[in-house]
Amino acid sequence: MHLRNLILLGSFAAFSCAQAQDNRYAGPEVCTPCHRAIADSQARSAMAKTWLGSAAAFPECQFAEGSNNYRVTRNKQQTLFSVANSGSEPWTVPVAGLIGGKRHGFSLLLSLDELGGIPLARPVRLEARYALSPAGALILSPGFPKQPPQDLEHTLGKVLSPAFEIRCLTCHGKPGTLGAGQAGGVRCESCHGPASAHVASLQSTEKDKQQIVKPASLHGANSMEVCAQCHSGFKPGSQSDPLPQDLLVSSQVPALRHSECFIQSGGQLTCTSCHNPHQDSAAVPQTSVAVCLRCHSLSVSGHAAICPVNQTQGCIGCHMPNAQLDSFRVADHWIRVQPDAAITHHTQDPTLRSQVIPKREFLRLIAVASDEDMKTVTDRLAKGDSFSSVAHDLSKDQSAAAGGFIGDMALADMNPALAAAAAHLAEDSDSGVIQVANNRVILHRLPRDFKWQADRLYHEALKLNDDGDRLAAIKKARQALDAYPYQLKGLVLMGIMLRQAGDVTRSLSFLGFAAQLYPQDAATQFDIAMAQNSEDQVTQLRHVLDLDPDILAVYRSLGTALQASGQRAAAIEAFRAGLQINPLSAVLYHDLGLALRAQGDTAAAENALALAARLGR
Repeated sequence: MHLRNLILLGSFAAFSCAQAQDNRYAGPEVCTPCHRAIADSQARSAMAKTWLGSAAAFPECQFAEGSNNYRVTRNKQQTLFSVANSGSEPWTVPVAGLIGGKRHGFSLLLSLDELGGIPLARPVRLEARYALSPAGALILSPGFPKQPPQDLEHTLGKVLSPAFEIRCLTCHGKPGTLGAGQAGGVRCESCHGPASAHVASLQSTEKDKQQIVKPASLHGANSMEVCAQCHSGFKPGSQSDPLPQDLLVSSQVPALRHSECFIQSGGQLTCTSCHNPHQDSAAVPQTSVAVCLRCHSLSVSGHAAICPVNQTQGCIGCHMPNAQLDSFRVADHWIRVQPDAAITHHTQDPTLRSQVIPKREFLRLIAVASDEDMKTVTDRLAKGDSFSSVAHDLSKDQSAAAGGFIGDMALADMNPALAAAAAHLAEDSDSGVIQVANNRVILHRLPRDFKWQADRLYHEALKLNDDGDRLAAIKKARQALDAYPYQLKGLVLMGIMLRQAGDVTRSLSFLGFAAQLYPQDAATQFDIAMAQNSEDQVTQLRHVLDLDPDILAVYRSLGTALQASGQRAAAIEAFRAGLQINPLSAVLYHDLGLALRAQGDTAAAENALALAARLGR
């Protein structure tokens, strides 16, 4: 995306989603007369009440965090959020709206358009650092660091970029946004799509009636696309190589899609298998057990694995436990056997094993050309050498460099002989020798927790590097990558540590491999850009912004690189484009001010530098 287009986007989306109003939407008021029972039930649900606006009544409250004192008060006209530091005059910001619900509490959206009489790059909306709990107390919002903030922006909260502001307000049903109707909230057309044409066709004499989206008639993964509009995280499509802890907040759909239950059922387990979108229910953990037992029961022919602990109940508490995020408890939708489960020893009853022919598996492979070579392979495996080390040393397949790791394989796409062998592999076991054309092949199915093993090793490497023991950190990171060769953060960590050690060539090889595996991961592309020379760096940084225009650090790096190459006007444009994403960035105002001063625009430079000073640089 061109930087000038980003600036236009900022001014276009600036402060509300009024532009998103669309006469294709009829509003829930029009849907209700024909669908009275469902509409009335849905209107009482938590989804219908996700938007409270700025007029909601709640008790005044306050909270002290270090030297910062936070208060939420209300006068006759508006609700105010203020923060004062050690007795200084408070910063007071109007609350533009409350979003959330009674289950978890309410986030406060703040409005700001100037500081000290100097207009910001654009009017801005923030999510306040502190939210209101269901009991009316101030609590740290999920995702905010616990460390005390060091500047005004983070003291107040987190800026919503123009694109994310539209997504945030639309998904929480700001009145006038798509499907929300006059009262707001997630309503009929939020899920069923625009209904004006449908209503008009019902009133016409035409035989062919316009239809709306009917999620119940959609099959498998297609039905989840409706939910994925809002339950796919803050940046849909940006979760490259996630783990469950990365998908706890607003990411229920990608979490479920990573679950073996979803994958091996061919996408038949969906959101509405357990949830009724028209009605809240506190009994979902209990009623969902019946959904589990459709597959995980001995009474089912060709059943999935049977729980050795409790075959008839308690599924959700063990396999989808609630996770604690600061003051919030959220349901983990990545269904799995917990790798840290307290109960670890059970009799391995073969009758409890899954009888489902798997659709996908994580596999390693060793391929050699002769029986003699295969005997060397089997002898080493029999002695206890790891499958990955034997694959690395002896396999003739291109996967040898990654320890034979071929990743997540759909059996339907594999060679029939290999697929037949893989279909009967237990986890963490090897196949026999399989003849495929002129090659002899052995497969290894990875254990279910291999990503968790790699994650533990990654965090050990991270700590060693933070403690200054880089050699030990690199060794530990190699162990993580041996357990999971496609681990994105492990590859990036290796690239960063090698760059810190001065080995730029090997650093780029790890980062390049990560970028090859995850070409849409903007953060990885940014890491590569920062390891390149100036000319290549500018091109790569622009590519990063095409992937994700909300990464603020890219604008500063791009402006700095452009200045270094003598392109001051383009650098100023880059800094200004970044300020459209975050108009409270002290460092971008500072860099912009210096660039403007060097260009001779003294007045604009002084304004930018004054804003940088007020924001805490």
